[in-house]
Amino acid sequence: MTVRNNAASEYRGAVIGSVVLHVAVLIGLVFNFNIFEKDDSIVYAKVIDAVVVDSSVLDALDQENQQKENLKKQQLLQAEKKRQQEAEQLEKEKLEQQRLAEQKKQQEAIRLAEKKRLQEQQTLAEQKRVEDERRLREQAQAAEWEKLQAEERAAAEQARGRELANNMDLYKQAIKQRVDRNWVRPVSAEDWYTCEVSVDQIPGGEVVNVEILKCDGDAIFQRSVMNAVYKSSPLPDPSNPALFDRRIQFTFKVPGE
Repeated sequence: MTVRNNAASEYRGAVIGSVVLHVAVLIGLVFNFNIFEKDDSIVYAKVIDAVVVDSSVLDALDQENQQKENLKKQQLLQAEKKRQQEAEQLEKEKLEQQRLAEQKKQQEAIRLAEKKRLQEQQTLAEQKRVEDERRLREQAQAAEWEKLQAEERAAAEQARGRELANNMDLYKQAIKQRVDRNWVRPVSAEDWYTCEVSVDQIPGGEVVNVEILKCDGDAIFQRSVMNAVYKSSPLPDPSNPALFDRRIQFTFKVPGE
C-alpha cells in the first residue's frame, strides 16, 4: 500500500507540475496579447478559472486512479480467492486420492487375506482328503487282514474240528472194540440187534454207570451189553485229552463173524 501511495503522489505531483506549467504559459500569453487592452483584474480572473478547471481535472484523475486502484484490489482479491479455491480443490483432490489409495490398499489386503484363507482351506481340505484316503486304505488293509486271519482261524478251527471228530470216532471205535471183545452173546441175540449206549466215566476211564437209551433187542440182550461195558472198565484213554468226556455215547452192534 505504501508503494502504491507513493506512486500516486508522484503521479499527482507530476500532473500538478504540468498544470502549473501550462497555467504559467497561458498567463504569459494572455499577458502578452492583452497587456494594453485589459486590466489586471481580468487577467487574474482568467487565471483563477484556469486553476479551477485544472483542479477538477485533478479530481477526475484522482477518481480514475482510485477506481483503477479499487479494480486492481478487486482483481487481486479475486485472484487470491481463486488461488485459495484452487488450493482447497487441490487439497480435496489430494485427500480423495489418499482416501482412494487407502481404500484400494484395504481392499487389496482383504483380497490377499481372502486368498490366503482359501489357500489354507484348500490345503486343509487336501490334507484331510489325503488323510481320509490313508485311513480308508489302512482300514481296508486291516479289514482284509482281519478277514484273512478269520479265514485262517476258521480253517484251523475246521481242521481242528475235523481232527477232533476223527479222533473222537477213533476213540469211540476203540471203546466199542473193547466192549465187543468183552461181550458174551446170549442165545436169543439176533445179528441185526443194535443198542444206543450212554456211559458215565471218571478220569482214568473207570465206568460208573451204563444206560441203554434205545435198543432193538430184548432185555437179555440189553443186559449182556451193559455187562460188556462194565467189564471193559477202565475204558481206553483218548489220544487227545481234550476228547475226554464224562458221558460218552456210542452205538453197539452185534459183532459179525
